[in-house]
Amino acid sequence: MQFTGHVSRVRCIDWFENDLGFTTCGNDGNVYFYDLYKPGQLKDPGKRNTDRDFNKKEVKFSSVCNVPGKDYEIFAVGNDKLISTNSTNKKGNSTPNELSVTISQLVITPSGKNLIAGVGEADRPGAI
Repeated sequence: MQFTGHVSRVRCIDWFENDLGFTTCGNDGNVYFYDLYKPGQLKDPGKRNTDRDFNKKEVKFSSVCNVPGKDYEIFAVGNDKLISTNSTNKKGNSTPNELSVTISQLVITPSGKNLIAGVGEADRPGAI
């Protein structure tokens, strides 16, 4: 299968809990959701779920993670020094305060209780 959508480099992929799809983010400021299979949808498997698209065109996203137990809810970080989420509304929402560092990677524990961040410098991105 070939998946389309991003117009710039994809920086992160995170699989859904049920392994029936994944979320991607990239340098184009977009977060996309792809469903590999949906019950009752035997036609056109592997399509992007365009109803769930999230974007901030001015941001180069570096990491995205799906919130466990909440379908199509994410946390994402990029060069804007904010932790963005799409859980509040379709257009997206961000934490109100800018962080003093750039977070380059995010991981959320399976319980959903801990969000772990890797901090990086502009020329040396951090990792987890």
